[in-house]
Amino acid sequence: MSDVDKLVRIFILFSFITLFSLSLASVSSAGFDDIRETIADTDPGKTITLQNTTYNGDGSGILVNKNIVIQGPSGQYATLDAKSESRIMRTGNNTVVTFRRIIFKNGFLEGTGAGSAIRAGGQIIIENCTFLNNQGESGTAVFFISRCR
Repeated sequence: MSDVDKLVRIFILFSFITLFSLSLASVSSAGFDDIRETIADTDPGKTITLQNTTYNGDGSGILVNKNIVIQGPSGQYATLDAKSESRIMRTGNNTVVTFRRIIFKNGFLEGTGAGSAIRAGGQIIIENCTFLNNQGESGTAVFFISRCR
């Protein structure tokens, strides 16, 4: 193998690693606000990987207004705990959001609220997620608004 071939292979490997790392975002702090900031900074079509920890709510749910994947780490779960103070997630209209390996815990809505864990305005995909102790009038795990498909 010539030196040029070696350099080309090294360049290709480096390019692949760089492109792969650009397609992932990670949230290492443990609050809903940290997740909101990461969503805002993440381009549509990308994946956000949460840590194997509990992210605590701050009295306000998380809005996802773009097509992204939000997941726990490989083989583990991230917990989103609203502490019975708010909805956990709300997805925007005409979005496609995938949730993987997430525990949605203690979502809460008073009165006529629906979707205390997730209120879906667009399409959602839920893979290997758990819903614990979410409370509201209806759709305490997931509520799809009428415009959903």
